[in-house]
Amino acid sequence: LPSSVVTYKIRHQQDMVDGTGQVEDSWNNMRARDAAFIDLKYTTYGFSFLQEAVEQALREMLAEDGGMDSMDSVGAYGQQEPYPCYQSDSFDVSSFLALFVVLSWMVPSALMVKNIVYEKEQRLKELMRIMGLGDSIHFLSWALIYFVLNAISIIIISSILKWGRIFPSADFSLLLLFFILFALASIAQSLLLSAFFTNANIATAFTAILVIICFIPAQLSSKMSQVLAIITLIFPQTAMGFGMTMMSVGDENGGVHWATLDQLKLDDFSLSLWEALVALAVDTIIFCLLAWYISAVH
Repeated sequence: LPSSVVTYKIRHQQDMVDGTGQVEDSWNNMRARDAAFIDLKYTTYGFSFLQEAVEQALREMLAEDGGMDSMDSVGAYGQQEPYPCYQSDSFDVSSFLALFVVLSWMVPSALMVKNIVYEKEQRLKELMRIMGLGDSIHFLSWALIYFVLNAISIIIISSILKWGRIFPSADFSLLLLFFILFALASIAQSLLLSAFFTNANIATAFTAILVIICFIPAQLSSKMSQVLAIITLIFPQTAMGFGMTMMSVGDENGGVHWATLDQLKLDDFSLSLWEALVALAVDTIIFCLLAWYISAVH
């Protein structure tokens, strides 16, 4: 060989080696990687043995080319790292839990928009304006009504997640705050949507569809850049989806607590649960301001 530096590639069959599209030994994977046909593909399907054979042949060729005696085979030895004990829970609902939450809030959001637009459609809002009721007070009254109704759902859902052994290691107060912020953001989003419509039926259908569309980015997080993910936080449903995923991962790694709020992150990009909570609060403020402004000038 003309040089002692040799570069080569082994192109194994793609389903016989680990994929490179995601991090295999990520911090949210709590199980031991000891399944022969799933986790140990490099050994099970011969990649490591082929690599060792090629390297041994190259060493012998380089030794002979340099006038050295043939090198004895050194061989390769591999051993898995010891893995601590863990508890396997087959009841994993983290993949579709966020979708259930979105669907549970879809109907209240659509009904809220319908009721507000119905007042506008029947000229009741103009009558209240004549009587001296401002837009801000009008929106605030609807927001308080639906927040009280959502508060019942928030307590029930948080209790089920905490004591229903779904998020047993999570702080109950943190779950309450998360769903309260999501409820406020959803209410503010409904107030904003109601400012664009004058037909109650069309507004209801559009709101229901939009709620589902706003949740889609949360399901495509593995294909997003960090900048795009931050932009999609303007949708309350996406911010909630990211937050539920991070809480699910955090519960598997010791629990979701106030002390670890900024440490719960997604693997795909550096986005913490703290940032998701802030995004929900910012969404609420932005939507309320836009709803008040558009209603005043429309």
